[in-house]
Amino acid sequence: MARARSRIRVALGACLALACAGPGALARPAQVSGTVTTREPLALPPGSRVHVQLVAVSEQGSSTTVIGEQIILDPGAVPIPFQVPYDASQIDPRATYAIQARIAGEALLLINERPARVITGGNPVRVQVVLVRVR
Repeated sequence: MARARSRIRVALGACLALACAGPGALARPAQVSGTVTTREPLALPPGSRVHVQLVAVSEQGSSTTVIGEQIILDPGAVPIPFQVPYDASQIDPRATYAIQARIAGEALLLINERPARVITGGNPVRVQVVLVRVR
């Protein structure tokens, strides 16, 4: 019973501290998640790495700003799950965001031809990104 009361006091203290800190005191963590896959079955070489980035895409689509990223070493077989964390306070609801992914070994092996749009404009926060071989 004493342990339960102690836990309640700790929880209430944490809630009070957060309430007193004010609305801008903490970053608003969020994430985009999903899977990276390929159109065809593919064995990835040992030492491969998957690089997944959440980017803000310019109106012209020519430049991007990286908002968050995840690098996965020796991912194994596809599909490869990912989770890209980001600070939700950096998101502009009028902007366009997308997931870009690539797999490399000693050289670039696979890329996504079209970035997968996420977060704003009615787009999801969970996506499947299909990669194709680099030609």
